[in-house]
Amino acid sequence: MDQRLFQHEELYARPRSRINYFAWTVAILLLTGFTLAAWLGSFYIFDQPERPDSYRILQRLHKIELPKRFELTAAPAGEFLNAKQLYDRYVEMGSAELAKTNAELARNYIRNYFQVRGLVPYVIGQFAIMEARELEPNDVFTSGMVTLTNAVDRGELLMEHVYPSEAATVPLMKQTLSVGLEIKLERTHDLSAVIHAERLVDGRIMITAIPLLYGTYTVTRGPGTFRLAPPLNLNLAAGWPLLKEQPRRKAELHYAMYRRSAGAGGQVPVAAGLAPSGTPPPAQNELVRIEPAKPVETPVQAPLTTAKGVAKTTPRLKGVKLAKNQKPTPAPKSRRSPPRPQADQLRRQSRPRTLLGLRHSRRARRSSRRRLPRP
Repeated sequence: MDQRLFQHEELYARPRSRINYFAWTVAILLLTGFTLAAWLGSFYIFDQPERPDSYRILQRLHKIELPKRFELTAAPAGEFLNAKQLYDRYVEMGSAELAKTNAELARNYIRNYFQVRGLVPYVIGQFAIMEARELEPNDVFTSGMVTLTNAVDRGELLMEHVYPSEAATVPLMKQTLSVGLEIKLERTHDLSAVIHAERLVDGRIMITAIPLLYGTYTVTRGPGTFRLAPPLNLNLAAGWPLLKEQPRRKAELHYAMYRRSAGAGGQVPVAAGLAPSGTPPPAQNELVRIEPAKPVETPVQAPLTTAKGVAKTTPRLKGVKLAKNQKPTPAPKSRRSPPRPQADQLRRQSRPRTLLGLRHSRRARRSSRRRLPRP
C-alpha cells in the first residue's frame, strides 16, 4: 500500500527547508579557530609580560603587581659579578641568545623575581659617573634619575644605573649625582640587579641595573641624602636601553672633556717606586647606600618575686608557734643514707652456718622467752 495516500497535508503550512551543512561546518570551524586563538593568546600574554602589548593588557586586567622593595636578608637568590665577569658573560653571547637573556631578565623583574630559573646577576665594583639625567615620561622608568657609568677597572663595560624615586626627591638627586662621582657597589650592602644587556657597535657591553633595595644613598663627603622608591609604572614601549646611541656618545664626549680638565686623565697618580696594581685606587668621594636608623625597642622585664612572696609559699609546721617577725625556715630535704657494705658483711658473717650453731640459737631464744616476766 502506498503510504503517501494517508499523509496529512496542511494547506497553510510552510514548506520544509533543507539544512545547510556547509554553513554549520564553517561556523564550527570558526568557533574552533577562535578558541585556539584565545588559548594561544593567553599563553602569549601571560608568559611574556616583558612585551609592551602584553604588559598593557595585563595592566588593564590588573594582573601586574607593582615592583616591591626587597630586604637585604630576603632578596632573591643570585650571584655577585664584577665588571670583568659581566663583560665576559655577555660578550660571548650571540644576537639570539642575548635577546632571549634580555627577555628573561626583564620578565623576572616585572614578576618581582617569582619562580626565577637560575640565579639573579648582581653587580659589584666601582663605577665612575659619566652622565646623569632626569627620567622622563617617554622612558621605561618615568620618575627619578639615571646615570651612565664606566667601570673603573674594566673600561669595556658601561652601566646605566637607574634610581627611581618620587618627583620631590629629584632636585636633591641632581645635586648629588654629579659627573666624576664614583659609585661603590658592595656585596654586603647593595643588590643592583641586571635587567638588560646591550652590545655596542665597537664591541663594548652596556648593562642596565636597578637597586632592588630602593634604599637611602649619600656621598662620603657631603651632607645630602636621598631615598629611592619602587616605580609605579613601566613604559616598556620606550625600549631598551634608557640612554640611546646619540645621548650616550654625547655623554662620553662630555666625560672625556671633563677628564682632560681634571688633569692626568682623571686618575690618582701612582707614587714613584711602586708598581701599579690591578685594584682601583681609593676614591675621594663615593656614593654609598646607608641603613636608616631603627628605633630601639626596650626589652620587657620579667616580674621579680619578692622575699615576702617566697615566705608565703613555704609550708608552716603544725603545732609550732613562731615569734613575732620571725619567718619559718624551710624544712630540710630528706636525704637517703648511703649503703653500708661493712655492716651488711658483718651481719652475714654473724649468721649461723652449721647445724650445731642453729640448735644453740634456738635454745637461747627459748630461754630468753622463759625469763621474760608475765604481765
